[in-house]
Amino acid sequence: MVFRFQFVDFVNESVKLFGICSERNAVEKDSQFQASWRKGIQRKTLKFIFREKALPLFSRSNTISSSAASRTLYSLHELRWELSMVEYKIRWNGSSRNNSTLFTSGKNTSSINVPLNQKFVCRDAINITLHKRRRKNVIVQLLPLVGQLELQPVTATFGLGNNVFICERTRKRSLRESFHNRMTIFSGVLLGIGSLGTIIGYSVWKSQQQMKRPSILF
Repeated sequence: MVFRFQFVDFVNESVKLFGICSERNAVEKDSQFQASWRKGIQRKTLKFIFREKALPLFSRSNTISSSAASRTLYSLHELRWELSMVEYKIRWNGSSRNNSTLFTSGKNTSSINVPLNQKFVCRDAINITLHKRRRKNVIVQLLPLVGQLELQPVTATFGLGNNVFICERTRKRSLRESFHNRMTIFSGVLLGIGSLGTIIGYSVWKSQQQMKRPSILF
């Protein structure tokens, strides 16, 4: 993970990790993952907040009368988990609140939004911008250091629906690479057919030229 040109390795022993799981019977479930470390006189903390949400998939409205507002008859929802917020706190000597600075991503970090029982997989870096009034923005970059980035803060059930969700950037890049590979193969096939046709045409032309030559008898 990189932010403000600083690399943070969560596997390093100097980085303390802390997590909070949501209660099983909670109506609005959320979970947190936090990493903290020291740099000189500063104590830095990076927190990721994940939440479960029921997002509408389909709805239909019907107007009862001219004076009544549109009323929704029914709607379908899909349970999803999302990276709801990212917080980055810098605290100097002491624990005073006035001696710390907090950067946040806002309430909606829509770059990661996945169906409930799916694992988020991305082979590209993900940038999240954190804001603080009168301060320069901080960009947190999640890096796929081992080939791909995997996130699954919600316990997925085994069986149907337990699969992966590939991020949009990786999907688009994979489609472009697949299309490029197919076009390369197609171009190679056309080139091969063209070369073969040229060879056959030249052979036929040469045979016809030999047949047209006058024969000399002694």
